[in-house]
Amino acid sequence: MLLVAVAPKLRADAARNVEAILDAALEVLAERPDASVGDIAEAAGLVRATVYAHFPNREALVRALFARLMQRAGEAIDASRPDEGSAAEALDRLSCVSWRAVSTVGEAREAIERTLGVHELHRMREGLAERHRRLVERGQASGEFRDDLPAAWLAEVFVSLMGAVSTAVREGKISAEDAPQHLRRTIFSAYGIAEPPPRELPCAAGDALSI
Repeated sequence: MLLVAVAPKLRADAARNVEAILDAALEVLAERPDASVGDIAEAAGLVRATVYAHFPNREALVRALFARLMQRAGEAIDASRPDEGSAAEALDRLSCVSWRAVSTVGEAREAIERTLGVHELHRMREGLAERHRRLVERGQASGEFRDDLPAAWLAEVFVSLMGAVSTAVREGKISAEDAPQHLRRTIFSAYGIAEPPPRELPCAAGDALSI
């Protein structure tokens, strides 16, 4: 009976440790892209041995962090209901959650690039573009979006704007507070929508994904 009772507790403790490690990794790597496993362990309130018990090396830890970022971003995009309502309303919702995802990933972007290579971020970009292309095709079919340009190209415009705004915020060219609105106006203009619909969701600065 004791073994039966202890095993679930150990699993729960391990799961909590993993979450604490990944939370700390995102926070620490955002400030110090070359931070060590020891730095992350300290921020998580754990010893290095505990971190290594879950992740054999730093690369495995960064890879797990990126996998969680990808998973949570995909879940948030799905939850934005891109197939429901008018295409313009769906575009607004998708723009908001995509911005949150890009902003959150952007915090650890340099560490991810240095550790895993740019191809991992390109994989995320391609996934976002594909999800968005389907929405563009729906908007073109309904007459809400311009149809003089291919859907694939407009999807690329969307993803590129996300990256450009994220870079502009990091470089101090625009404020994080203004970024979502700049992004919204630019995307809707590019898609030939003169008047964006009333926003259903707040998309203010600091509205990062719960990752």
